[in-house]
Amino acid sequence: MGRLLQSPSRRFHLALEVAAVALLLAAAAAAPPPPPSLAPDEPEEADILRYGTNVLRSTDTLEQFNTEPVFPTLETLFLLGRAHDEGREDVGIKRDEDAARALYERAAKLGHPPSQHALSTLLAGSAGEGGEDVEAVLYDFFASLGGDPLAHAALGYRYLYGIGTPQSCQKSLAHYYMAAREVIADLHAEGRGGVSRNVDRTRLSVRFVAGRRPASDSDQELVDIWRAGAEIGDVGSIRVMGLLYQHGARGLDQDLEKSYEMYEKGAELSDAASMSFAANLQMRGAGTPIDYKAAYKKFLASKTTHVSLNGLGYLYLHGLGVKRDVRVAFDYFEQARREDKENQNPDILFNLGMMYVSNTVELDLGGSKTTIISGGESVTLSAKDTKKALAHLTAAAAMGHVEAMFQAAVLKADEAEEPLTATRCQSAVSLFKNVVERGPWMDGMQAALRRATAGDYGGALVLYSRLAEIGFEVAQSNAAWLLEAGHCSNSGGASANSTQVNCEKRALRLYEHAARQGRASAEMKVGNFHYHGKAGLPVDYEKAAERYLKASDANYAEALFGMGYMHQMGKGVPQDLFLAKRYFDQAALVSSDAVPVARLSLVLLRVQSAWMRWRDWWREIRADRAAGDGDGDDWVDGSQKEEEEGEVFSTTETVSLVALVMLLVMVMGERERRQRARRRPEGGAAAT
Repeated sequence: MGRLLQSPSRRFHLALEVAAVALLLAAAAAAPPPPPSLAPDEPEEADILRYGTNVLRSTDTLEQFNTEPVFPTLETLFLLGRAHDEGREDVGIKRDEDAARALYERAAKLGHPPSQHALSTLLAGSAGEGGEDVEAVLYDFFASLGGDPLAHAALGYRYLYGIGTPQSCQKSLAHYYMAAREVIADLHAEGRGGVSRNVDRTRLSVRFVAGRRPASDSDQELVDIWRAGAEIGDVGSIRVMGLLYQHGARGLDQDLEKSYEMYEKGAELSDAASMSFAANLQMRGAGTPIDYKAAYKKFLASKTTHVSLNGLGYLYLHGLGVKRDVRVAFDYFEQARREDKENQNPDILFNLGMMYVSNTVELDLGGSKTTIISGGESVTLSAKDTKKALAHLTAAAAMGHVEAMFQAAVLKADEAEEPLTATRCQSAVSLFKNVVERGPWMDGMQAALRRATAGDYGGALVLYSRLAEIGFEVAQSNAAWLLEAGHCSNSGGASANSTQVNCEKRALRLYEHAARQGRASAEMKVGNFHYHGKAGLPVDYEKAAERYLKASDANYAEALFGMGYMHQMGKGVPQDLFLAKRYFDQAALVSSDAVPVARLSLVLLRVQSAWMRWRDWWREIRADRAAGDGDGDDWVDGSQKEEEEGEVFSTTETVSLVALVMLLVMVMGERERRQRARRRPEGGAAAT
């Protein structure tokens, strides 16, 4: 052993290891001491980023003597890459896609699953024409083997639609299931207690429409009114503020602790609804420590509400703070269902559904079936009844209950119950996909909106693009909207694809994705790309008309108007003024915003119809004269036919229509001028 230590080669390697350890210790020594509540092995992200340079130097040294870096070092590489990807001004890191990609690649090659998925997202999002999809799929495949839930979600989405992979519902189902499990685990993490996350679904194309007042303005006014009411002790306002904090609505961030405080304040004022909400959070341990006995007392004190009846049923079903009694639990659930006259509480349906799933809730019935008298009704409860379970769970899932979605999907995918048909598979995948789109990563939607509102469109694009790659349609549409507006030039990095054509190619790819998922506005956008020849595409009116027709099937007003225009002008479809009129009329029916434009188009259509008849009439006269037909009887007969069909307009009517068109154009121009003048003092108008 002594001779081994004296070996020059061994001494050299020991010296290198000592140097590496010294660098790591230097990085640790330079960092400020963590707060007492923070474990030493869990440094804050800002500290990791601030002292990331020392960590990188340590990693370089470790790689020189072929030693695999420890996982926290890989995590640091990933966090630094993400900081460069998003831009973190708070720690002095500017957005730089090239630097982010280099950092992701280093960690990805050493087997770090989140970095592998992050690299996949960059590759897929920057391809434009899909040329790097194969490499993106490969990175996601390895990341999924490492258990990364976002990689599973991305592969589930790809297999669902056959994007860069063969289309396979069963493979999509398997990947979405793995990602959905992580969402359920997060749902029951300490402090959440099963309360689902709020997911922002704001569409930038709607929020930033010129001249339209942002919805956030009116939301803020309402919140201010309710907050003022809560401060003076109005129980209705207190309860509303509690609900807003619980669900993160009306522009407020989700805050379960504040929600519980509001409910407690209402409970002190003897508001039964507030008391039941407070007990519900207390039972779950959401925003406050779990206290089953205190929750039980509050439920009893507010027993008139369906929330309390459901809570009592849950406590008895699981024996939490009370002796377990399945029959009493079932009776409380049934009472809650009857009390919930407006069918607003999906928790009731979920609990009733789970009582029929024996592999989730063990029923102490003393046999396979039992009859319970509840509210004068005889109900037969079996140890397992998939049909009844699915009926309740599907109803709860339709109301947005995340756990109900998951459990319903599991039952539909259970081949032990029934063979997995294509219909059952698609239904299960759809439910799992909905669960995945309510995971902790969806907080990125709110962060992206904040950046877009602040004018940081490049940062918003990065965040939306991440969620677009896992198949979230709102993120796809928002990222495409930013790209089409040319904001990809804000992504940073020397190799950023920031030309207008590349921006449009990337936007087209995302619009195609959103259109696959049934988004009519995205279908319309793809049609516009073909119509105008954007993203390097040739002008193709036929393909544009095909896309408009698909979007019009969903009664999308803009697409209906587009189809009317295409038939009016005969572009990509046969010219047909009657069909054009029908499309314009339909557009006005489905959207009040389309009424002025549709009316103007109908007037123009009548003018065009009159002009075409006059033109045809004049051509007939000239043809008759050229042929030597002096009497002109043929054209008179033709005119009489058209009169019978209601096609002929008098000269006076035509002149009147032309004058009306000019008047409408003047009115609309004046209206637009006044709107611009009204918006100018407000400043900071959103991007168009």
